[in-house]
Amino acid sequence: MYKRKIILGCILVTIIVFGVFFLFIWRKDRVINQNLGTQEALTQKSEHFRIGYSFYQSRKMDEALTEFRLAEKDTTNKQERGLVDLLIGISMDRSGDHLNAVAYLKSMGENPEFTNEARAYAIQYLGRMYFVSYDTTLLDAIYSTDPYKKFYAEKDPLLATRRLYEYASSYQPLAFSEIRIAALSLNEALKSCGAPTETSLLHVKDHIIKADQDIKKLGQEGPASRNRLPEIYAHKAFVMTDLYALNDRSLGDPEPVFRLALAADAQHNSHPDGIILYNYALFLARSSPLERKNAIVNLLANYKDDFYRNSVAERSFVSARTNPSFEKTRRGLILLSQTDPQFKEYLTQLGWTETDFQENDTDKKCTPK
Repeated sequence: MYKRKIILGCILVTIIVFGVFFLFIWRKDRVINQNLGTQEALTQKSEHFRIGYSFYQSRKMDEALTEFRLAEKDTTNKQERGLVDLLIGISMDRSGDHLNAVAYLKSMGENPEFTNEARAYAIQYLGRMYFVSYDTTLLDAIYSTDPYKKFYAEKDPLLATRRLYEYASSYQPLAFSEIRIAALSLNEALKSCGAPTETSLLHVKDHIIKADQDIKKLGQEGPASRNRLPEIYAHKAFVMTDLYALNDRSLGDPEPVFRLALAADAQHNSHPDGIILYNYALFLARSSPLERKNAIVNLLANYKDDFYRNSVAERSFVSARTNPSFEKTRRGLILLSQTDPQFKEYLTQLGWTETDFQENDTDKKCTPK
């Protein structure tokens, strides 16, 4: 009897020890996944994801696409599957398969098996695709089916895009979507050439506040999240610049945010982003054209580098000459050409003529000073 109690006691102790051990391992694994975030957890357990993301960072999108598709089988929850499938859609787009990328991301946006965050990111990416390539066939592809069809605005891709970002935010407010909603809303408020109403300005600032909340979250997550920060900081600075031009200083001085955007961008790229350079120079040209002329010229001198040939920035400069959707950019380019003759010569090489550099009455009336 005594021996039996000893044996039972040993068995009980063994069960408790193993139970505590496995509980520790389970909790440790769970804490690791929570602390590291989705990307790091996938990087640890999926060789295909690790290799795919390395290709993705090197802009070898075909190779990345192959590995990400193989990594799908390594996902064990909605968060992981959402990240992998989002990277598949983006890799398709960046490999040149734009129309299939649109269809893929639209299906993600409408699939309730994904998290709201993944659906929001998929729809958000659709919103920026047109403004990277300016390919009008993308507009037809994006807005051809429900529920996207109801967001379409004929001859007004900016309005259609704002509605698309609002749809993304209905699933989860994301920093880039919120900032783009703010920017496009302010752009619409300025169309009448009068001062925006207090209500419209409060609406713009409310979206910036929501964006700031997501920016804090992104700063605490993995590299895939932090890689979004340069673009987000830049677009926040763009909105602040427009408010600054309206003598609204409530969000502060845009210049530190421009510097933050360039610093974040330098961690990932060998050359400064062309769109950030343009908007930073434009802010200085509007606020301190004489005092900061050297800084303006130095920023614009970057475009002499062949790196910027056919870049997103350069394509937008070309489009601004004739495309009404880029009227605001056209006015900004005219101002910069008046500040820096060498930049004017650069625009001339892109097809601009003396007539294009002439301001009309609408320019003088509507351009914020």
